[in-house]
Amino acid sequence: MAYWLKSVYNTDRRTSAADWRDQLTWLSDGHRFSGDRPTYRPKYEVGDELVVYAVTDGVCPVRAEVIAEPVFDPERVSRESGSDEGERWGWLTEIRVLAAADLDRAPSLIEVGVAPLSVRQSDHIHLTDEQYELARRELPAGSRRRRRLARPVPVEERHTESFEQRFEQRLRSVQREEQRMVRNYKSFLERRGRHVSRHLIALADGSGPLYTDLYEHDRGNLIEAKARIDRAAIRMAIGQLADYARHIDPAPTRRAVLLPERPSKDLENLLASQRISVVWPASRGYSDNARGILT
Repeated sequence: MAYWLKSVYNTDRRTSAADWRDQLTWLSDGHRFSGDRPTYRPKYEVGDELVVYAVTDGVCPVRAEVIAEPVFDPERVSRESGSDEGERWGWLTEIRVLAAADLDRAPSLIEVGVAPLSVRQSDHIHLTDEQYELARRELPAGSRRRRRLARPVPVEERHTESFEQRFEQRLRSVQREEQRMVRNYKSFLERRGRHVSRHLIALADGSGPLYTDLYEHDRGNLIEAKARIDRAAIRMAIGQLADYARHIDPAPTRRAVLLPERPSKDLENLLASQRISVVWPASRGYSDNARGILT
């Protein structure tokens, strides 16, 4: 038996476990032609098991079993998908859903041990036994997965929080700069072998979701980026970090603000009074006031 991760685009907007169980009976894969013969037949075999990754939602809501060999049937793919998908995704593989979760309960790629970059070049990849066991734990057969308020998602997912929309024009510029800061700091940490993501926090009152800027798993560092170094921005960062941290389990070891440069002594003291550190770009990477724990 082999294990696979299969990417789908959820164009039907399935959101509940019941949707996935009722509607997902086959998967399609891309093809090309060599003369009149279709190529790129997927290597699934009957009995193989798959984790289905909903690309547009960033989560893995389904585990499934392959119940028939892949066949080239672009007409059926287009007919049953209600689109022209068969023109590109003509290989059809019938499956049986083993376990499914609502989208807001489904595990992310990181939670099943898969690096987001590994799925960008292929619509299906092999999973190791260890990765599939993680998926089995996160998506147990015959049971509803506990709602997780905070879960890690890739840093590349650029979601912003709706409460800031009243400053729309100005904020767009600020947010672009903060995204650039986060990307640069993320790259710096990854070059040092650190495991980095962010958290999606689904609020129980339905008012969310919230998205953290960056979380470094190895040392438990929760980071909020601010492009401006003024009292209002620092006070906002304090509130955001407090709000995020109370939802993340296990709790972050350290909270910090990523700034474009070191702040004034008074603002640094304000952050220190709330047990929040600071990290900023330096000539050789980054500096912090936390004895190197953020670099």
